[in-house]
Amino acid sequence: MHIYSFGTIFRGISAEDKKLIAASETVKSFMRGEVIYNVGDRPSHLLCVIEGTVKICVTGLDRCQIVRFVCPGEFFGLRPLLARERYVLSAYAVSDVKILCMPTPLFLKFLTTHPSVSIAVASEIATCLGTIDKRLVSLTQKHTRGRLAEALLDISSRFGRDFNSGAICCLLTREEIACYANMTTANAIRTLSDFVAEGIISLKGRQISILDEKGLHRICNLG
Repeated sequence: MHIYSFGTIFRGISAEDKKLIAASETVKSFMRGEVIYNVGDRPSHLLCVIEGTVKICVTGLDRCQIVRFVCPGEFFGLRPLLARERYVLSAYAVSDVKILCMPTPLFLKFLTTHPSVSIAVASEIATCLGTIDKRLVSLTQKHTRGRLAEALLDISSRFGRDFNSGAICCLLTREEIACYANMTTANAIRTLSDFVAEGIISLKGRQISILDEKGLHRICNLG
């Protein structure tokens, strides 16, 4: 039974309802870089990450902008599912991932018959919108150093760090970091090198270790 993977959304439902969900849900696996859904696809399931990481992106003519990362226990693609619209963003596997899928009709049934589920879903949507609002301000108001510092702090907060080395527990490419900070890859590489020279971070391949978190916050706050 994977129902725990949907976090607190279904915490208040009965054991029988949980069995009903467990009997109808499916698990799909994707390899790193694989498309989970594309812009224009129609949502058919409530999606939740069991293992790995998913990135939600919008792709322009020359580059990709990562809107957010989805970690285990979090669901995604909810807004178009509820609005009965096609996806306006794409989802890709950052690493090998397993996705828990609940059929839309069953999810909507619980949403309309269980107030606790409706409240939990509304809370999740509100939290997600608040995070997007903050990122929008950052991406439009801050300079490259501030944007990259905030991106590293956010990634660190989302994925955690190794207690001993301070290494962020998620190996992202330089391009993915650039796309998350709304920078070109060249600018991201150059700014990361500046942070290394200033003793704020260290780099070892794709591994990034934060050495001076206060310094990173200072750069982030300066914008």
